[in-house]
Amino acid sequence: MDLLTKINKILLVIITITVFFFLVGIAYAYFTADITGAEIDKTITMNSGEMDIVFNGGDGITASKIEPSYEPFASKEFTVAGTSAITTAVMRYEITLIIDENTFTEGAISYTLTSTNTANNGSIVNSILDRTGIGTNDIVLGNGKFLGETNSATHTYVLDVYFYETGENQFEDMNKTFKAHVGIENYLDPCLTENCLNNHIISLADNSLETGVYDENGYRYEGIDPNNYVTFNNETWRIIGVFDDYTHGITGENLVKLIKADSIGNYAWDSGSVNNWNTSSLKTYLNGDYYTSINQASKSLIENVTWKLGGLEEFDSPVSIFYVAERGTTVYSGNPTTEKGYVGLMYPSDYAYASLSSTCARTTNLSAYNKPGCYNQNWLYLGTSEWTITPHSGYSDSAFLVFSVGIGYDSNTFYSAGVRPSLYLKSSTTIIDGNGTADNPYVLGEY
Repeated sequence: MDLLTKINKILLVIITITVFFFLVGIAYAYFTADITGAEIDKTITMNSGEMDIVFNGGDGITASKIEPSYEPFASKEFTVAGTSAITTAVMRYEITLIIDENTFTEGAISYTLTSTNTANNGSIVNSILDRTGIGTNDIVLGNGKFLGETNSATHTYVLDVYFYETGENQFEDMNKTFKAHVGIENYLDPCLTENCLNNHIISLADNSLETGVYDENGYRYEGIDPNNYVTFNNETWRIIGVFDDYTHGITGENLVKLIKADSIGNYAWDSGSVNNWNTSSLKTYLNGDYYTSINQASKSLIENVTWKLGGLEEFDSPVSIFYVAERGTTVYSGNPTTEKGYVGLMYPSDYAYASLSSTCARTTNLSAYNKPGCYNQNWLYLGTSEWTITPHSGYSDSAFLVFSVGIGYDSNTFYSAGVRPSLYLKSSTTIIDGNGTADNPYVLGEY
């Protein structure tokens, strides 16, 4: 009798477990979710061009009777293509996941976004590879843009939507509904209304005598100690100025150039005594270990730009000659004229223009900047020797630096001199606090 009782109990447990999993299977079969199509293929027409939007696979994706899974239950691929005949065109767009209905518990439905700059033009909405929960509010996925003259330059996106398996009881979301669609609209430049750093600096040139910002081949801070202080990477940096694409290569953009307030130490321009910036030991360090060390909040503001590597043979030249040569194509045989990167150095012309023209005539050769009114009225002068990015075009082993006495000169790249990293900020960088003084530096963010 005891044996029979034990057998009956075992059978009862087995039956109970079987019924439970059978019911679980039925319950999961009634999970429902829809992504339904309010979006349609369309064209956005602007003064500078057109953007064509195509949603592959029709107006929408419908998924019903879904079960929790590690795979997406819905996938939406779409493209944005920009066309313009204007070389200075900037066409911006914003992608939004519009939530029409979501009765699932908060975050039960999640998404990822995979972004591809198919045409390598402009910038795309950043990929969102970590699953992100969805509630009942619309979600702005981000902003993209096309730049310059282009014919159907394409940005491609894949939006995956999940009801993700958690390994726990998810019955609470049985018979729930999710409906959403993708919206893409023209996006006006927020710097027209927001306090973007580049526009703010440009506006200061209207009152140069008080602000120290002058329009001289860029909107530059000049004088002995202008209010150009910035908190960046939890350190003090300073603003050299605002420059257009002639200097940094990003079509149609005005970018702010920063320089670290203090040297990070003495380094050779190139440990192998060669003046090819592309292969130099300093460029490798600045865009490798040094760039990696920058905190993520600051790193997200840095633009990957084209550094101009034109040189010249004569150091006995005024700033106007240096400025043009830096952006030119005269280099030592075999050296590059440009190089992409996040971190570089100041140009000799950056140093020369940092003195006021009223105290240091623009006809003064850089080799004569040790005269009063030039080096000692120049906020970039630190009293130590430091490297610039500009190579000598007549020799394979020389680059230009600012010597400790304040003059511009060339030296063997193996020479150890001070290094102040320099970089360009994205045009979307905004001021969120501060007024630029040493005691209250600008605090930066991004729209």
